[in-house]
Amino acid sequence: MENFVNLIVLNYNNYQETSNFVKIMEERRQIDQIIVVDNASTDRSYEYLWRLRNKKVHVIQATKNGGYSAGNNFGIFYGLKHFKPQFFLIANPDIAISEEDLDQFIKNLADLPKKTGIVAPIMLTKEKSQAYNSGWQLPSYGSDLLATSLILNKFFKKRNSYGSLPDEKKLIPVDVLPGSFFAISAEALEEIGYLDETTFLYCEERILSYKLRAHSYRNFLDSRFVYFHDHGTTTKKQISKLKQQEIYFSSIRYYLNHYLQVSTWQKNVFSFFAYAGLLERKLIYSWQDWLLEKRQKNGEN
Repeated sequence: MENFVNLIVLNYNNYQETSNFVKIMEERRQIDQIIVVDNASTDRSYEYLWRLRNKKVHVIQATKNGGYSAGNNFGIFYGLKHFKPQFFLIANPDIAISEEDLDQFIKNLADLPKKTGIVAPIMLTKEKSQAYNSGWQLPSYGSDLLATSLILNKFFKKRNSYGSLPDEKKLIPVDVLPGSFFAISAEALEEIGYLDETTFLYCEERILSYKLRAHSYRNFLDSRFVYFHDHGTTTKKQISKLKQQEIYFSSIRYYLNHYLQVSTWQKNVFSFFAYAGLLERKLIYSWQDWLLEKRQKNGEN
């Protein structure tokens, strides 16, 4: 079917990784068009990615780096204007999926239940073990409070998970799916008003899922297929751990205020917990850095 699926690849200032991924996806016959979004890179990424252009691969550059949601919306609007696909695949350039799984995954999109929002395969880590966050429940206010503490978060890390997956390979209803690779219909995106561009990083998946659920859409984990994701490598290289947490807490605060519409006292309690959590992390990270420096001086690995 012509213009059935568009693949949107959001470049994270790593043109080599993006280029390799696009060249692989270009050979996949089930993908009609590929849109590479350079998120206002500050190096020569766009110049190198521009060389990938052909009838199937389109390279566009955002005027500013507005983060994950803004970058993907930029690609979605381009796709709607030029191709009008039924479905979009949203993909990070650091994922890998077999040709067989991708082809069958895309073919199955035509048979999805009505009012399907997001559908995605099981996400695996580099070690090929099942990722605990292949699908999770929408976090509550209480679970977000626990997430502010590194220590509490360690004990309650799986608080929003569904536990082990059923042995039967099928579509499994879930609340939230990872943003690294998923399919969504153009119809659903239009109905919910596309991705919320307010957050720069983190919580995009939960916000998108919240909007879909508010419009009676259901999300599914398709356990018949898998993909691999080298999770967070680019983010870790570019942003310090403490800064990542600051951004994360800011995104949670926006979600709590704008979507859950928590009370004033709940906002204040979260702000206090978030501040305490940043202090806790600063101490722990400083101690970890001191231990690492000490080991390096002693010639330890």
